[in-house]
Amino acid sequence: MCGIAGIIRKDGTADRKGILAMTEVIQHRGPDGSGEYFEKGLAFGHRRLSIIDLSDKGRQPMEYIGRYVINYNGEVYNYIELRTELVGRGYRFDTETDTEVIMAAFDHWGEKCLERFNGMFSFAIYDRTRKIIFCARDRFGVKPFYFVPGDSRFLFASEIKEFCVLDGWESKANLPRLRDFLLASGIHDHTKETLFQGVFQLMGGEYLVFDLKEFSFRTGRWYDPQQFYQEKRKDWEIARSEFKSLFFDSVKLRLRSDVKVGSCLSGGLDSSSIVCVMNALLREARRADAQETVSSCFEDAAVDERPFIDDVITRTQVVSHRVFPGFEDMMASLDRIVWHQDEPFGSTAIYSQWKVYEEARKHGLIVMLDGQGADEYLAGYSSFHRVHFRELLANGRLIALASSLRNYRKLYRKYRFDPFRDLLDWGLKKLLGRRLSQRIRTAMGRGWEDRPSWLKMDRWDDGELGRVNAVGKDTIYSEAMKETFFSSLPKLLHHQDRDAMAHSVEPRAPYLDFRLVESVFSMPRQFKVNRAITKFILRESLRDVVPSKILDRYDKLGFATPEGRWFRTHAALLRGEIEESGGRLAGLIEIDRILTAFDQAAKDGFGDTSLFWRIICAGRWARVFNVAVEEAG
Repeated sequence: MCGIAGIIRKDGTADRKGILAMTEVIQHRGPDGSGEYFEKGLAFGHRRLSIIDLSDKGRQPMEYIGRYVINYNGEVYNYIELRTELVGRGYRFDTETDTEVIMAAFDHWGEKCLERFNGMFSFAIYDRTRKIIFCARDRFGVKPFYFVPGDSRFLFASEIKEFCVLDGWESKANLPRLRDFLLASGIHDHTKETLFQGVFQLMGGEYLVFDLKEFSFRTGRWYDPQQFYQEKRKDWEIARSEFKSLFFDSVKLRLRSDVKVGSCLSGGLDSSSIVCVMNALLREARRADAQETVSSCFEDAAVDERPFIDDVITRTQVVSHRVFPGFEDMMASLDRIVWHQDEPFGSTAIYSQWKVYEEARKHGLIVMLDGQGADEYLAGYSSFHRVHFRELLANGRLIALASSLRNYRKLYRKYRFDPFRDLLDWGLKKLLGRRLSQRIRTAMGRGWEDRPSWLKMDRWDDGELGRVNAVGKDTIYSEAMKETFFSSLPKLLHHQDRDAMAHSVEPRAPYLDFRLVESVFSMPRQFKVNRAITKFILRESLRDVVPSKILDRYDKLGFATPEGRWFRTHAALLRGEIEESGGRLAGLIEIDRILTAFDQAAKDGFGDTSLFWRIICAGRWARVFNVAVEEAG
């Protein structure tokens, strides 16, 4: 896990000053060393966090067989198997790194080598012979790759802040994407654009080829989930056995490391499953005493998960470290967190994750396994209930629908979602169309605004959010596609990468082994949601590994904070934050309307704080990066 930087100049000069500035600003991504490579018109910079082969041989940029130079961030977990295969084909290796394996694989298989990699990665390989730079990002976009195209120079980096230190850089807000963030629960990373004007990213599963002779580039997709994710008939017992086997192997691969490996433990199903499987594997290898976990806890019982954490700790007997995030410390750290994130974030929950990785580093845990990804393709979010009921109704499965509704009311009492009202609204839209059904809702006093009154932009729907929402078309399969590739997961992976790397920690996500993801997507929908029980295949596959108290838990918190209580207790301070943010976001929002809504929410006890936090965080972002938010038209 590292940080990369690249500058390609049309005039043929190698920008030494610029590349050193870019790598200097991301020391946190690689405190164990740095390196540069310069050639006519080309500069590579690298920061190293040593994970595999801790010797100096692992330094980057790394050269191979006199032809290739790589600038790489990430881990290819199956590098040992690939290395063995390549040795059999005549290749020789001077290091024990996965970095060298990537270049040998590229030499042998070309761009097709990507299909053989099981891991998380973003890299740039300079081919001296062909005078091209081949860049790629892993299937799900776990590792970042940003780029800035231009007529005279082309830039790429692991973090956006690397561009901000270069001569001639101006930070300007990308208003349509900033508007998306404010409107849609803090969404970002749902398109190739970022919240910075002129800064783009490769999406998960994409590549970029830069032609040095022509000073031009092209992008494309090397991994298309539609080719693999097709629902097939599967026997339940075979599917359950397959899931368990793949999940165990995924965790096992992600234990490969020459430094200490720990795991995040929230007490929820996803992280608890990883801890328990990791424990079983380590016990088999007689290394169970090496396992450590880090958890975020609160004195507020509504968001505290210690009873579940304790159950897992009792089962596994692992070492448990705990942190207690507080409001005052969060606000004091907010500018630093925003700086590391590069972009604003939609809730205070990110702070719990920040503290977990901070604590991990204190205990020498350089690699941490985490549960990202499971909710998206295993149907863990409450939105999947809505889709589940609609799908049953659309298919005429009324008996199954009645059974699922009964079970939902029994298991998910804390959720505010009313399935009966939702089915009525959905049915009206299907039968009458959106406009007529909206008129009926309005007549019933349940209409909605087509455009929020606090937003200045007249043409606020330019299609990007519409395209994201259109992916989920009332089926569990399509909803999972949307959450995995467009809405939820890209955003959460961004948060995870920056939170962890801010503390020089490498996060690994066993649920994002592509073999496991492809297997689950091919399973029948009832294996994912069964009688309103989400993540059904996960729960039933690990019955002999994870405590029943965890497997039969149906509420969901994740990296939560007592955000509502914090807003109620510190309303005056937060109102002041909103006023200050309003000045910086004046080109986009009507701050007086936001403050009126805040005052009303304060009187009502803050049932929903999400919009207000997004305004606060966006304002802080504009200040930290000196972003110009121009008047919207």
